[in-house]
Amino acid sequence: MDPVTEALAQFMLRYSDSRILFAVSGGRDSMVMIHAALACREFSGVEIHVGHVHHGLRGETADRDASFVKTWCENVGIPIHIRQVDAPERMAQTGEGAEEAARALRYDALLGMCKTYGLHVIATAHHAQDQLETILHHVFRGTGMRGMRGMKMVTARGAFLIARPLLHVRPTALTAYQCKASVPFVHDETNDLLDYRRNRIRHTILPLLRAEFGDHLDDTVGRMAEVVREEDDALQQMAQAIARQCVVSSREIVTIVKQTLLMHHVALQRRVVKLVLERLLPLQSWEYRDVERIRELATGGEAGRQELSSEWQVAATNRLVRLERRVDVSRCGFALQHLAHGDCLRFSWFHLTVSPEGNTLKNVWQMRFAALAELAFRPWQTGDRVRVSATRERLVSDLFNTYRVPAPLRRLYPVFVYRGRILWVPGLTDPIDDGLQKQGEMVYTISVHPIFLNNPADHV
Repeated sequence: MDPVTEALAQFMLRYSDSRILFAVSGGRDSMVMIHAALACREFSGVEIHVGHVHHGLRGETADRDASFVKTWCENVGIPIHIRQVDAPERMAQTGEGAEEAARALRYDALLGMCKTYGLHVIATAHHAQDQLETILHHVFRGTGMRGMRGMKMVTARGAFLIARPLLHVRPTALTAYQCKASVPFVHDETNDLLDYRRNRIRHTILPLLRAEFGDHLDDTVGRMAEVVREEDDALQQMAQAIARQCVVSSREIVTIVKQTLLMHHVALQRRVVKLVLERLLPLQSWEYRDVERIRELATGGEAGRQELSSEWQVAATNRLVRLERRVDVSRCGFALQHLAHGDCLRFSWFHLTVSPEGNTLKNVWQMRFAALAELAFRPWQTGDRVRVSATRERLVSDLFNTYRVPAPLRRLYPVFVYRGRILWVPGLTDPIDDGLQKQGEMVYTISVHPIFLNNPADHV
């Protein structure tokens, strides 16, 4: 039995009686795969479906490919599902390259077909040289172990499986099968262009490597990938355990405790940071320099802030690294009368609660106020002044300097305002008592709970 048919037979027997979606572009590799799958269909009991994704990138030639696959499937009597996606739009939104955007949309489309038609497994035509190209691509981009582990034979995506039955098959075996069986296919002309890094690897670097190291290069690198994958899995489990100890996350902020992170080897530090980034922005591709930029904030002793994306930013204090959503300061004003008893407003480094009467709490900044309907809080603004004694006012910015409030905390530092006048800057001034309370009037306790600190200077 030839290597292609043997690989497909083993795969389809493993998933016998399943409903499998074969991803077919119309190129040689995927057409050989579906041709061999048809030969194995009868004894495996697999229900075969074909999925084709039009990426919106190649105009008439992409239309030609879709038409070719559709006609071929109809002629052999297997269901064909075609989805069109907009790779240029995704590229504009995410900054990804054409290959990266097309790949992400392709898998999303194939998974969508599985959900729609009740299919369980997606089969792609990746072969041994694709594995080699993938690993080299990651190496040249500057990868760690995760990039050198290559592709797995089977990966889970939610309730579905993505299988690569030809991953250990050499491309020469695919060529031999295609020639012997006269399998029709279409040629994607973009595979010949040296504009893409992967094509440059295929057409310029791989021939040199094969000339030097022989035709067994695919097998050698494939075995290395399996070893790296096992070791990478072990390190990843260690990083996940560390993250559970030092990372606290919510929808609006992720906090990393520096001291706990820095107890571990630098390699594990990088993995923890990357886990955090991938959790926040799973669709974005994170490279070494992105991870190292955040890790350096954790290792540095000084406060700092950097932009992470259009939606997220990262800030460091002497104890913490915080990844937080950007906030439009102009929209941060909030009337405290809308905050019901027991509710809690959560911000990057403090929580705010309001309660009738209330007890004095340790390590919490508090003020008592009666005219709650007219009291609001907002972030401080340039030029804000607050009364610090009966006869003296000070700029809030001067208070920041006096108490050495770190820059990351200053941007959204809260002030409490009554009729346009600042009454209180939590942690920096005492609340002003203007005798607003009337006899018998309810007094409310406004509490600002700083996270991980007793006063702003603790962050220095």
